[in-house]
Amino acid sequence: MALSDNIRKRRIELGLSQKQLADKIGVTDMAVSKFEANLASPKPERFVMLAKALDTTCEELVEGESK
Repeated sequence: MALSDNIRKRRIELGLSQKQLADKIGVTDMAVSKFEANLASPKPERFVMLAKALDTTCEELVEGESK
């Protein structure tokens, strides 16, 4: 799975809206929408915050489920 798919899947698993996730990492809900549509990638400092907000690791976001 692509990073965009992993972000969306994990957000939904946690029951978060795009707006709720955006608020947790300090971006707009449009930015989260773009991350999930593979139209933009989070900046490195936001990527770490994104992983924490999704209660996962950066590696698992990039690679998918843990092996």
